[in-house]
Amino acid sequence: MSSLRTEQELIDSFKAFSNKNTNRITKESLKKWCAKNSVSTAHIDQFIKKFDDNADKEVDFCEFVRYYMREEIESEFRQYDLNGDGKITRKELMTVLRTMGVDNEELQTTAFALMQSVDDNCDGSISYSEFADHFVKENYSFQS
Repeated sequence: MSSLRTEQELIDSFKAFSNKNTNRITKESLKKWCAKNSVSTAHIDQFIKKFDDNADKEVDFCEFVRYYMREEIESEFRQYDLNGDGKITRKELMTVLRTMGVDNEELQTTAFALMQSVDDNCDGSISYSEFADHFVKENYSFQS
């Protein structure tokens, strides 16, 4: 499957599959799309399962983008996860920010602000899931 890369391509694809009222891809919205496009409905359950990260049997825009952008997100995550343990610590974040040219005066404040906004469960580190959610929100927006 070829990757979708531009924001507009992702938005257009998501809109084509999604329920217009809920902005979510559901089994019913996929059935409608399949009927409209003369496509078999045989793989609808597999489609939902593949994209549905939170197992609510629906696919929201963030899950849709995360699936298509997985390689790019994983690559970005590895740049920050310096020791490869699957989480980004404040120390790792500061190291990367320093290499990006953030000066020492702003380093602590910037790292603290990023940890505050990305570390959703407040455990002191950024998991891949938290990073991916933030990546999607920062790089792709979806307005209905």
